Amino acid sequence: MNNKGQTLVVFIILLPIIIAVLGYLTDKCYLLYQEKRQKETTSIVCQYALNDNNTDSKIKQLALENDQNLSKILIRKLDEQVEITLEKEVPSLFGNLLGIPSYLIKTNVKCMK
Repeated sequence: MNNKGQTLVVFIILLPIIIAVLGYLTDKCYLLYQEKRQKETTSIVCQYALNDNNTDSKIKQLALENDQNLSKILIRKLDEQVEITLEKEVPSLFGNLLGIPSYLIKTNVKCMK
C-alpha cells in the first residue's frame, strides 16, 4: 500500500503546530535572557546605590548606561536598605504572529548595608 499521500497530509497539518511551538520556545528563551540580564543590572545598580554619596541622578545614569531601553527606574532609600525597580519593554520575536507586540519585564531588588 502506498502511504506517501497520507504522510504529506499529516506533515502539512502538523507544520503550523511545529512552527508555533518553535516560535514560543524562541520567545521564551529570549525573555529569560533579557530578564536575567536586567536582574544583573538591577543588582549592580542596587550595590552602587548603597553608597551614601551617590545621588539619584547618578544611580539612574548608571542604570541607563547598562541598559538604554529602560522605561522606568524607581529608587527607594530607607535607613539601611535600598530598593531598586527597573522596567522595560522588550519587542516580541514571534509573538507578533499571535498579536503580542512586546513584553514588559520588571525587576525589583532590595539591598542592605
